Amino acid sequence: MLQKLTGKERENLIKLAKKKTIRSLRQKYKLSRYALIGCLNEAVEKGVLSPEEYKSFIFRSIRERRLKNQRKFPRHIEDRLESVLSCVNSETKQITLTLLDETPMTTGAIKSLYNYVTGGVWDINSTNFATYCRRTFLPIGAVAEEVIIFDDRGRETTGWSLNEAGKRYAKPIARFCLKKANEYEISFYEIFGASQSPGDFTAPLNTVYVLSYLLEKKDAKRKDMIDWYGFSEMSISSTFQRLKKAGLVEGESISPEEPWQIYEWDKGKPDEVKPVRGCKRFAKDVAEIVYKLKKAGINDVFEKLKDRGYKPGYTRGNVSSILSGLVDQGFLKRGTEFIGGKKQCLYKLTYKGKEFARDVVGRIENALKDGNELKYMHEISKDIFGRSYLDDCGYGVLFYKEIAPPLKRKSSKKRTEEIRKIIEENPGIRQKQIKEKIGVNPINYLCSLVNKGEVYKKKRGRCAKYYLARNKNEILKNQQKLYFYG
Repeated sequence: MLQKLTGKERENLIKLAKKKTIRSLRQKYKLSRYALIGCLNEAVEKGVLSPEEYKSFIFRSIRERRLKNQRKFPRHIEDRLESVLSCVNSETKQITLTLLDETPMTTGAIKSLYNYVTGGVWDINSTNFATYCRRTFLPIGAVAEEVIIFDDRGRETTGWSLNEAGKRYAKPIARFCLKKANEYEISFYEIFGASQSPGDFTAPLNTVYVLSYLLEKKDAKRKDMIDWYGFSEMSISSTFQRLKKAGLVEGESISPEEPWQIYEWDKGKPDEVKPVRGCKRFAKDVAEIVYKLKKAGINDVFEKLKDRGYKPGYTRGNVSSILSGLVDQGFLKRGTEFIGGKKQCLYKLTYKGKEFARDVVGRIENALKDGNELKYMHEISKDIFGRSYLDDCGYGVLFYKEIAPPLKRKSSKKRTEEIRKIIEENPGIRQKQIKEKIGVNPINYLCSLVNKGEVYKKKRGRCAKYYLARNKNEILKNQQKLYFYG
């Protein structure tokens, strides 16, 4: 939009924006409010209009503002910690919080300032900022949702501003976290995970619990933390995987596999094994491998089967099913029955993990208790739009960009093709096994393929196995079955 004005008009518009309001500039240049704001947004992004001048212009132009929605900030320290961590678990959230103040800002204005402070290294949709404000900052009591009116027509727009708790805690802590992300050269998302996560606690709070526990106890078994905090096995596993990948935690174990993935021969001979799921030879071969090794994991059996001439058509899931069947027949014992005590994996913090636990987690907790660290965080948050802050924004958002979930998502078409190929290579594969391969729940894609007739399923009890239609006639046949029988 800025290009539609002549050079002289553009220069005069920016000069007048430093003194005038939206209403007066609209009358002079005959522009709509959206066109005018669009011009100034581009001026900010190109560095022609400073962020401070832009904010002052917005504030002067507001004819009316009223509070629409606001929540209370938690009083209990644990609730505060969980709330704040959900606001700073990614660099884009940290930057958004640091850009807000008592002046209500539209998501378009936030996006313009974001593009300016990050140098345009990663352009994200303005709806992301609305989502951050509405779904994360507002529920925890860090921002207020306001209705703002710029002109005489009374047209209402949503604006976001920091409330008292946001100014006192959220913004300075966000600035502190942005600074630390640059010092440790890692995205906080890689450490804390997603704020929307299954279980009684969010992933960021789980992370804090694990780091604090290991810092105090020096080392610990996974079971100790499950018993102490009441974690689920799934949540504690994902937390440790994340922390190990980030280099904050290390563990020593008898096997790279979990106890439930390890099997030990208990009694009997391989010749006595009965067919498992209709597979006689497969079950016998698996039994012979475990019998010779005495103790083996799923991966061990999988690799040994290759030596016996098995082709890539089978999966680790197939091996797991056979092993489970042999447990039911009484030939094997699972690792959960014989792995315990000192044999369990022992975890401890790395040097980097200890530093992070003290330097980041400990200082955030101190700030939320109104300790001395809060004063320090307020001090460093005074440099918003300064050189150091701009560098932290530019590099920080690049750390997050490398591992951000949206960049890992495949299009629906690509995902469907991927699933179709997996079914083609693994006839009779189950939904759970497909999920293990692609990392997402495939049920919607499978339903679509089944409805088109390209894939059909055979059910045996509660277990459904998927097969690829071999030709057009088979596709038509599958479609007719769905039409007549559902």
